This record gives sequence, structure tokens and C-alpha cells, in this order.
Amino acid sequence: TTSVNFYQLCSAAVDAKPNRKTVITDTANFPTDRYILEGICKQRGLKLVVINDDAGEEYVSPEALSAVLNDDVALVSLSVIQYRSGVLHDVAKLTQLARDAGALFV
Repeated sequence: TTSVNFYQLCSAAVDAKPNRKTVITDTANFPTDRYILEGICKQRGLKLVVINDDAGEEYVSPEALSAVLNDDVALVSLSVIQYRSGVLHDVAKLTQLARDAGALFV
């Protein structure tokens, strides 16, 4: 299923960055994805940072992501399109910010 694949992908991503102990997502991410990320973090003793979406618009700006990125972040997981509002993230820019910080983006 999609959830099993997401779990396996995110698990592999955090395992690929064993010295990094933080995962980032946002409040408007699909609930199942958030639950899976919470489980992975709990299972591995990682910190989960949840970005409050800008002004309730269910949008994570590059500035909001930059504010929480650091050299401890293993994984950033955001939806390309928000499932409730249809907002489209600037995935190219957000992915580049994560990469520049040494994190993976799912």
C-alpha cells in the first residue's frame, strides 16, 4: 500500500543519515503521513519538528522551512499539493533548501 511504501521510504531516508536526529513535516501534511513520521521518530528516538503552516493557508514557505533546518535534520517530508486546500508547494525550492542543509526530502 501507499502507507507501507511511505514508511519504508522514510525509514530508509533516516537510516541513510544516522548521525542526524531530526525529521521535519508540517501541520497540514496528510494525517497518515504524519502518523507514520511520528512512529518512525518514536521508534528510532528522533525529534519530530512540525511547522505551523503560514497564516493557516496550509503552505510552507521557503523561509519557514529555512527557520527550522540545521545540521541535525535527516529528513524533510511535505506534501507537494495540500490535500484540503489544493495549495501547491514550491517543491523545487524546498527540496534545494533541504539538500543544502544535508537533509533528504520526501
